[in-house]
Amino acid sequence: MAPGEAQELLVEQYLRLHRHCIEIFRPETDVRTRLGLPTACRCADILALHSPQPAVSEITIAESKGTDVDRALTQLGNASAGAFESFPGLRTVHLLVWVARTIPTAAGTSPGPGFTITGGAGVPRLQDARTSTIVPARAVIDLGHPWNRWSPQVQQLDIELLVG
Repeated sequence: MAPGEAQELLVEQYLRLHRHCIEIFRPETDVRTRLGLPTACRCADILALHSPQPAVSEITIAESKGTDVDRALTQLGNASAGAFESFPGLRTVHLLVWVARTIPTAAGTSPGPGFTITGGAGVPRLQDARTSTIVPARAVIDLGHPWNRWSPQVQQLDIELLVG
């Protein structure tokens, strides 16, 4: 089994059981192909559809990580842009980072350097603590046209964090 594959399988199982996803694409190479993204770009590990194709209106994009949460933001952002481009009827996008563990820090519980989590209602959300003000973490698109036109939509998406 490839490094990280066991964690990806856990994420897939979670998405099927708890988010009721009906079609799941993984690994990253399959997600990139399905979304028509450039071969060399960073992309999330998992794309999960909540409804059958071609009537996709809700998806979850997930990335399983160790502690490199910063890289996950780009992977989620690029996959989100690809999803908005690929699914014209898309209304709901859930972004999810799955980490094996968190550690307590002075700034709060952290999944990786520069980030904390907030425990609001429901699933914890990822917070960016790399500046003097802690703000919600946001996905980043590092692709050119046509994907970068989705930046306003992608920047509004909260990022959920699961620890398992």
